[in-house]
Amino acid sequence: MWTLASTEVVTLRGKLHRLSAFTDIVGRKRLERRLLTQHVVSRSLAEASNLETEIPRVLDALCRGEGWDGGAVWLADGAVRCRGTWCRPAAGFDVAQLLQTLPIGPVVDRLRTSGAAEELALAAGLRVLAFPILLGAAVLGVVVLVSGGRVAVLDAADRGMYDSIGRMFGLFVERARAEDALRELNSELEHRVSERTACSR
Repeated sequence: MWTLASTEVVTLRGKLHRLSAFTDIVGRKRLERRLLTQHVVSRSLAEASNLETEIPRVLDALCRGEGWDGGAVWLADGAVRCRGTWCRPAAGFDVAQLLQTLPIGPVVDRLRTSGAAEELALAAGLRVLAFPILLGAAVLGVVVLVSGGRVAVLDAADRGMYDSIGRMFGLFVERARAEDALRELNSELEHRVSERTACSR
């Protein structure tokens, strides 16, 4: 438990006494942690170049910041597919295998309706959280986080943080898709130019 201690020496009836006060600052520390996690995740997403290489880095920042043992990002590109995972090396259980067995379709359907983070009942002794990747009101996918240990109970401020991170992910996914489409268009244009150049010779 985080506390702020302050001590003062006072004199009472000619004797020195130490007067100490302890203030609970757990709420302030949780707020600092949330802000730091959001900052690290937003910076990772802003510097990211493509989905496949950056999703594990972003999950690493998110899981380490919030105390999760692992996570996965699922995107709905027609079918819902896992696009990247990360797990703590000493998690004590196979996070990747657990995430692969998750019935993700119904989770995505529920999140499309609710649009908010929810805890999932998956296995005894595990905490599982899912939150949507949002672009406006559209759900592009879902982030799933797993822990075998203690994670703070989800409160309104945590929900706000996960909503914000889900929206940052959504902007990143949109940008990555636009860059992929631009690269594909440039490649097609280069191919056409080389064909016309060859034909005109």
